Amino acid sequence: MRSNFFIVNRPLSKREKILLLFFIICIILWGFYFILNPKLIELLDLKKQLHRIKSEKLVYTQLYDNPKDYKGVLEEYDDIVKKIPKNKGLPEFIISIEDWAIEENLSIISIYPKNYIEDDVNTIIFEITLSGDFISLLDFLSKLENHSRSLHANRIKFKALSDLTSDSSLSREHWELLIELKLYYLA
Repeated sequence: MRSNFFIVNRPLSKREKILLLFFIICIILWGFYFILNPKLIELLDLKKQLHRIKSEKLVYTQLYDNPKDYKGVLEEYDDIVKKIPKNKGLPEFIISIEDWAIEENLSIISIYPKNYIEDDVNTIIFEITLSGDFISLLDFLSKLENHSRSLHANRIKFKALSDLTSDSSLSREHWELLIELKLYYLA
């Protein structure tokens, strides 16, 4: 027995029945999509929130179980600030250079700042020119190398100078030291 479709007063063929069944299935799936899709989006959002909350809980649990030694962290921070200060700190550094030069009986010829490079860690590049005997210049370099502030020597140049004394015709060796330094500081 063939079924009649209400709009058309004739029996439906097998192809029409399949097409009608396919159309009904598509409408049902389309309805499920618009009903379930917002629920799925909400479910995924809730899963993300749950994952974030679980990770925060894990962090808090680790902090509670393994409390940090904040005194040690502060000491590390102070050490970093000492090596790379928050400001340029040039006056203190230049005073240190002058003190070392006086201790080693050296003459400061020039301290010339070249340029500033601004980045996450800012740098100041400048040249220092000193004169004196060779051993004193080496001692000065040793003090500069062991300084607590983080710095980088780009170029070190020794130049031998002859100083004629008025007492004799013998020449006494004097040296000139040119250092190009890069000092670091935080912005």
